[in-house]
Amino acid sequence: MLWLLLLITWTGLVSVGLSPAEVSRDPKISSLENDKICFGADLSIGGSITLLSLKNGPNMINSHDWGSQIQMSFYSGPQPYEPNGKKPSKNWEKLGWNPIQSGDYSGVPAKVLEHRNDGR
Repeated sequence: MLWLLLLITWTGLVSVGLSPAEVSRDPKISSLENDKICFGADLSIGGSITLLSLKNGPNMINSHDWGSQIQMSFYSGPQPYEPNGKKPSKNWEKLGWNPIQSGDYSGVPAKVLEHRNDGR
């Protein structure tokens, strides 16, 4: 459980910088719950985890922007990453290649190709 808390804290610190207006969408939450916790993944943004709470408690996930969910995020070179000569935003030029699960910097959400939830 400690690793999950650390992951939540880390993902809350890493942000792709999209404002809430840029990520406006219709959430499609696939959730599971028991008598203690609620857990949910938003299928409209690549299945990123956007809900984690104690039963009837506040959501511990910050979904303010696409970098704040619990999600996969990868880092690699080169720095700057310039695909086909396209220059990155000044905010990201020293970051290198960094795809995230929710979507891209221009506001295009990631697609879920397959999903199953049997309630367990």
